[in-house]
Amino acid sequence: MNMGSLSSSIYGNLSEYASIRSGSYFKLAQKYYSNSSVGGGGFARKVSPTEYDYKRGDYKKNLDSPSKSESSSANKSTSTSKTSSEKIADIKKSTESLKKSANALTQRGSSSVFKQTDGKYDTDKIYDAVSSFVKNYNSVVDSASGSKSTSISRKASSLVNLTAANSKLLGNIGITIGEDKKLSIDSEAFKKADMGKVKSLFNTSGGYGYQVGASASMIEYAAQNEASRSNTYTGFGSYSNNYTSGNLFNYGL
Repeated sequence: MNMGSLSSSIYGNLSEYASIRSGSYFKLAQKYYSNSSVGGGGFARKVSPTEYDYKRGDYKKNLDSPSKSESSSANKSTSTSKTSSEKIADIKKSTESLKKSANALTQRGSSSVFKQTDGKYDTDKIYDAVSSFVKNYNSVVDSASGSKSTSISRKASSLVNLTAANSKLLGNIGITIGEDKKLSIDSEAFKKADMGKVKSLFNTSGGYGYQVGASASMIEYAAQNEASRSNTYTGFGSYSNNYTSGNLFNYGL
């Protein structure tokens, strides 16, 4: 056997093992035996799935009545990601909202919340925009906390550290950082603050607001990468983290 054939054979075996490991073969057997019949002719008696014995009596299962969790998993992907798919979805949702809030504050020109009328800022409008930013920032801190993904955790820590580095400037406009790393905004203190300082923080290129938006994008990117990884063997024999089960035998089942 030449090296090309050997490599192909090894990869085929690894892929087959991944299918067995994920339960794909089980689903194939489920479909096959639920439609099986014995005897001759087209009107043969259908074999009950309980009559199929995987290990000669060692493992019998009524495939016509799977448990609720089994029924659900038969049509869904099974992920062994370090971070659950639900948490990844929360992270992506919260980071998207934070990016929008940051973009609203960094907007320039006629649509900017910092546009002055008769030489005055619309303080209430600016406060609403910053309050939304604070709310969405805290949602990101919540969703990313406890993530088992090293990449997500590191980028979330960078966001927290960025805010800590700007704590004094934020404090000058009524925004404080709690022990839980979340932000709080004091409405009265904010509206009495110098809006020029607020603009400097949130509406300048490379300012705090701009950097937070960039950090949110990095966290979202890390979450997307975590969600897209495949828990199976690669062509080089390495093993990645997540696996979408049943791809091989989902069609027609």
